[in-house]
Amino acid sequence: MKKIFIVPVLMLCLPSFCFAMGCPCASAEGDIVCKTSATGYSKDKKIEEQKPQDSVETVLAGLTEKTGRLKSYQAQITSTFKQPLLETRTVREGIIYYLKSADENKLRINFQNRKDDDLEPEKDRQEYIFDGVWLTRINYPTSYVEKLQLAQENAPADAMELVGENFPLIGFSNIEKLRNDFDISLVTDSNDVTYKNAVHLKLTPKAQSSYAEQYSQMDFWVDKNISLPVRIQALTAEKDIYDLTFTKIKFNGPIKKDTFKIDYPADFTVEIKPMDSPKS
Repeated sequence: MKKIFIVPVLMLCLPSFCFAMGCPCASAEGDIVCKTSATGYSKDKKIEEQKPQDSVETVLAGLTEKTGRLKSYQAQITSTFKQPLLETRTVREGIIYYLKSADENKLRINFQNRKDDDLEPEKDRQEYIFDGVWLTRINYPTSYVEKLQLAQENAPADAMELVGENFPLIGFSNIEKLRNDFDISLVTDSNDVTYKNAVHLKLTPKAQSSYAEQYSQMDFWVDKNISLPVRIQALTAEKDIYDLTFTKIKFNGPIKKDTFKIDYPADFTVEIKPMDSPKS
């Protein structure tokens, strides 16, 4: 029998999310497809010096222009969570989908497996679906579904922006908020040839920022060809590290509507956590 619990909550915090062509960008049946794999760049070539036009303002302007026209997005995502004090490391791999239109705004992340430290990878199906109001998390190993209300029904938020307030998935929407919340500087002395075609920014949360209590620093790699993030790394206040990488990126192409369908076995336990009604 399905068990349903209704639990009111005041403040919510997400749990830890503990086609590639030969050229960088090409068109394929309406999709814009970009190869930005961390291993897709040759390591035996000299790293190019960042050109003078690579600046914080030009990068943010490119992000603003690109995200303003972003209607759909999908990519392979690798999420690494490290706890240096405990010497632990968890890696999850999956796919991220984002759809934005006048009628709907949805985000979905499907993780299929996980790898802890030096152990062999194991199946660990976890799904996260955002619709601008609700986050639905489906945990298949535990047969558990958690539904968290993150915005009021009459005031839905941009799904990408909404998750960015709780998880370091930033740079895909509301770039002006980045300017307001972070001191942003250009990192020019990086020897990382893996991301030689990306501009590396360092983001330090401002004291009044909502990110200040969560993170002490974030690093951000923006691909020069597509003006979208290919890597995001965040150092938390507890000295834990989130490291997100994005490969096989496609944007502004078709995504099937049923991609965002919420479906799970009938015998899963479901817990619903609505927000408190706003005070009048």
